Amino acid sequence: MTLGRLRLSVADARDLAEGALRGIGYRNDEARIIADHVMDAAMCGYEYSGLAKILNVFGGFACF
Repeated sequence: MTLGRLRLSVADARDLAEGALRGIGYRNDEARIIADHVMDAAMCGYEYSGLAKILNVFGGFACF
């Protein structure tokens, strides 16, 4: 199986990020701030700090 890239619009990616963060317990304002940060990183070409970084946020959040 070959994995390809998933392409999302900026609006869809932001909605996905905010929804995921709210789903793990962040308030709307917190989710928006984190989503803004990872979206900015992704759009600047820092893929390792883009949307995938939310998985790290989730992992850290779950440990507390």
